Amino acid sequence: MGMFDFLFKKKREQERLKAEIEAERERKRLAEEQRIAEERERRLAENRRKEAERLARIEREKQEKNNSHPIKKNVDNILNIYDTGNIPLLQQALFELGNILNKAGAGSLIVSYPEKDKLSEVYSLYLQYDWMHDNEIREVWAENGFYCIVEYLRQVKTNQDFAVASLDLFLICTYGRDSLYSKLSEVLNKAEMHPFHSSIFSSFDYQGGGDYLISEFQHFAALFISSLVDQYPAIISPSLRNEYQTAKEDIRFSNVTVQEVRNKMFFISKIIGSILDDF
Repeated sequence: MGMFDFLFKKKREQERLKAEIEAERERKRLAEEQRIAEERERRLAENRRKEAERLARIEREKQEKNNSHPIKKNVDNILNIYDTGNIPLLQQALFELGNILNKAGAGSLIVSYPEKDKLSEVYSLYLQYDWMHDNEIREVWAENGFYCIVEYLRQVKTNQDFAVASLDLFLICTYGRDSLYSKLSEVLNKAEMHPFHSSIFSSFDYQGGGDYLISEFQHFAALFISSLVDQYPAIISPSLRNEYQTAKEDIRFSNVTVQEVRNKMFFISKIIGSILDDF
């Protein structure tokens, strides 16, 4: 074998060894990347599992808390009876809940109730199927119903939930218009004299008074539910169809923004809530 062949063979051997070393390095690199990826996925899966367990635990605790609330059975019973159409039985169930809520300290039961949209429905039923015809009691029903639905609207997450809950707002403003007038007028009178709170309401609100403000809330509630009414016309009873149409088309509030309306409702709800806390 000549010197040239020997050198050429040695060079090929070196290249082969170098290629094997590079291949081994690449294999180890890929193996390490795979190990890191698998470890990352394992940790992510473990975190997802822990998060799912945490959320499930929170939901269980929430359900346990909801189910243990002193008036939950009464509220659920009233709404179930209403679905049957048995009005005398409904009024009896409303009367029984009223006996609980009329006691000293019962304001905390309203403030702490977790499903305030349902409690607002109950107050709407009080106003619709009133058997007492006592103006002062109706004012309490309307104010509490307004508080409940506004507090629910304060924490809803989706536009769909906001629209559905706005139906309860519309019903409270419609059936409780005369009964809300006194409280809303009182709030306006006090806010107008306050150096900071006066800016929450407009000059039109102050000029129009409580009835104007109720119409404003009713108008926006009607707008929020209009898409639902278009899809499911039956959610507005025939007796309220004209009221709904009039409220939706009320041009007095065309320049008022949704956030302005929310700020007004939240301010009023906070005042009612503070009264309930002291009751």
